[in-house]
Amino acid sequence: NLVDRFGALPIGVEELFDGLRLRWIARSLGFDRVTLRGSVLRCYFHKNAQSAYYESAVFGKLIKLLGTQSRVLDVQLKQSATRLIMIKEKLRSMKAARQFLMSLQGLIENEPTHNT
Repeated sequence: NLVDRFGALPIGVEELFDGLRLRWIARSLGFDRVTLRGSVLRCYFHKNAQSAYYESAVFGKLIKLLGTQSRVLDVQLKQSATRLIMIKEKLRSMKAARQFLMSLQGLIENEPTHNT
């Protein structure tokens, strides 16, 4: 609708929208903070280690995926003093970061849930 009304959007506006979309996807994956500086995406897991999120199916699937596919996905998990951080390098734009998180989301949604 914006393009119809105002014409082509400036790159800065597209980046702003991609940033918002990036945050939405990050939240759906359970990250409470996400940053993209330079070409490095950092996704911060919940600070509260007692959070119910750590017992959720999404967290279980994400950790399993990162544990088995970290080389293929080219991601690292780091533990800071207060939280776990997922790091992905070589993402040069908000759009690329958003697409990466969308691919993670798709992999998690297609991962079967195993009942023990």
